[in-house]
Amino acid sequence: MEEYNKSKKWGKYEIAIAVLMAVIIIGVLLIVLRLTNVIGPNRNNKKPDPTATAKITAAPTDEPKTTSEPTKIPTATPEITQAPTAAPTATPEPTTEPVNPIKSSATIEVNSELYASIFKNTAYKGEIKDVYYKKAPSINKVGDINVILCATVDGVYKEYNAVLRVVDTTPPKITGVGERAVAVGKSIAYMWNVKATDNSGETIEVKVDSSKVDLYHTGTYEAVYSAKDSSGNVSTAVAKIVVVDDPATVSVETVNAEADKILAKIFKTGMTDKEKLLAIYRYIKRNTGYTSNHSYDDIYKNAYQGMTQYYGDCYVYFCYAKVLLDRAGFENLQVTKTKTEGHSAHYWNLVYVKDGWYHFDTTPRKDNFECCLLTDAELKAYSDTHDGTHVFDSSAYPERATTPLGIVPNV
Repeated sequence: MEEYNKSKKWGKYEIAIAVLMAVIIIGVLLIVLRLTNVIGPNRNNKKPDPTATAKITAAPTDEPKTTSEPTKIPTATPEITQAPTAAPTATPEPTTEPVNPIKSSATIEVNSELYASIFKNTAYKGEIKDVYYKKAPSINKVGDINVILCATVDGVYKEYNAVLRVVDTTPPKITGVGERAVAVGKSIAYMWNVKATDNSGETIEVKVDSSKVDLYHTGTYEAVYSAKDSSGNVSTAVAKIVVVDDPATVSVETVNAEADKILAKIFKTGMTDKEKLLAIYRYIKRNTGYTSNHSYDDIYKNAYQGMTQYYGDCYVYFCYAKVLLDRAGFENLQVTKTKTEGHSAHYWNLVYVKDGWYHFDTTPRKDNFECCLLTDAELKAYSDTHDGTHVFDSSAYPERATTPLGIVPNV
């Protein structure tokens, strides 16, 4: 019995071998289980989370604690998930409004030429023909007018209701404003031959600002004319006002020499007598401004004033024309208006041409009347309707021609 128990006892070598074998067997089992994904960090094929942070527990220490900044633990970066892309939606076909061949409204200037074609819609792609108003509207006033347009559209006759807007955007037109000259201390007729017209047809008042003109000192100044219509359109015009010394007495030779310079400038080779007379008439009217101051003491002095200072009243115009007519070789006479109560004096010329005497008056009129080689009948027709502007004693002058020459000065 003792031998049996003795044989059963393991020696230290046997125990060591047994332990080694057990370790080997356990290691082999662990390897097999790892390979078959039964255990281990990659179980279920999950990849390790790179953002996961291991919890670290500090081991206790007997050394005294020191204060330090806390360790910053990186935070996990949130996973960005791309939003699913929506399926493209179909773009609806654009809808276009139908284009009317005739516009619903159109604009036109007051008292202008009336057209129905302004209502044609150029955006319409079809054929538009024969556009006209069913009843033509009157466009002499500003405002909206309901109209009916008739038109043949794509071969079919149709009628359309529309609005015609009558507007006034055109400023008045001022005429008769030009350079004027006046002697020191004399008055000046600023409004002589100045007027304004407007497309509206209304009467337009012209105003003048002469505040910058000094009639008591020689110099060149400006007068500003203005006109405004009822629609608020404004126009202005500026006139140069020349204040000069009163001309002294001049010699006949000096005046004739100045007249000859003018004639040399306006006469052309081959001119007929009528053409020469028309040239004299135009030159005086285009280069002389009217003013109410006058003196009747000397024909040559007054003519020279017109030639060199470009201003004067009817007597200056008469003297100016007389000297030029004399130097050009035309026989001429002075005509004096018959004195009547309440009327001013007036002077003009009679000139002989083509076997007869004709009236020749270069003084400007507010209504732009032209008296260039007129017969008695032609002059009387104007005078009788304009408060007797040219009433004269016909018996005091040679018999006048009766055949009109048909001169159109176009000054």
